[in-house]
Amino acid sequence: MAREIGEIFAHALTISVFVFVMMIIVDYLNVLAPNKFPKRAKGFFSYVSASFLGVFPGCLGTFAAVSLYERGVISFGALASAMIATSGDEAFVMLSVFPQKAIMLFALLFVLAVISGSIIDFLAKRFGFKGASCCEHSDISSHGDECRCLNMKEILLSLSQMPFSKFLILFIIAGALYMEMVGVIGSEHETWMKITFSVLMLISFLICLSMPDHYLEKHIYEHIMKKHLWRVFLWTFGALIFVHFFINAPNTSSLLKSNIPVVIFLAALLGIVPESGPNLVFVMLYAQGSVPFSVLLANSIVQDGHGMLPMLAFSLRDSIYLKILNLIIGLCMGYLLYFLGL
Repeated sequence: MAREIGEIFAHALTISVFVFVMMIIVDYLNVLAPNKFPKRAKGFFSYVSASFLGVFPGCLGTFAAVSLYERGVISFGALASAMIATSGDEAFVMLSVFPQKAIMLFALLFVLAVISGSIIDFLAKRFGFKGASCCEHSDISSHGDECRCLNMKEILLSLSQMPFSKFLILFIIAGALYMEMVGVIGSEHETWMKITFSVLMLISFLICLSMPDHYLEKHIYEHIMKKHLWRVFLWTFGALIFVHFFINAPNTSSLLKSNIPVVIFLAALLGIVPESGPNLVFVMLYAQGSVPFSVLLANSIVQDGHGMLPMLAFSLRDSIYLKILNLIIGLCMGYLLYFLGL
């Protein structure tokens, strides 16, 4: 029992570190990316752009989509595209546990999101629905000048004036890299995954080393570490514990496989919750082969991670419509793939 829990703990730690370094890199890319948008995104381009924001791992893309919707830059259908495409923080976990299948899932979600968004806008026009977007044509400020990452002057300066938060983050990444090299974590990964993991940790280490202290404090330490990292670890560890002992219980696996339609419904229903953690159960069930792809797809379509939280604050009505549409699409696609044998 103790050995099994220790192995699960190491697995959860591996996944959490992977999520952490990926979040750092995604945040870095988000800061460097141009933040200029047309006054009003229209047509096919708007659905493709919104779906790309959604399919980008983590919550940053959906937060950006909500911000664009609030300002009238994208339509209600385009916002729905972003919410359908996203898998929240689970995307990072899926890339860690089953990377090839995860990329296939993201590609399918992207295509489905583009098609669904255009259909939703078409129906919205037919029924005269108008979204609650406001502040149209306002400019969206960029914070790209706050972070001049991978700059040698910044790196040398940071070494001489390193605050505790930066030291702690660098220590965690360096410690994780060492544990990965000696096989304490990541031992279940294939060689190419170990190399990729090591490279990502080195990149994130350099990014954090060169970040201005105020930026790292606000974005990496206060947001990613204090708000996301511990939740990711606890939910991942809890999901792994649940799946491991639940699946090992007598007749559990056969019970799940004989009631897939019910599991699809429960997976889609749980996706309504604006929180990433609970959905990890279905990610782990799929990884262990206890549920088919249709269950994971239904859950991924409906769930939005934390992306729905700012939308709930902005417009409760539009949030409810979005979740209803996501639920309908998720159930339809889940049952369609189930009947196709997937």
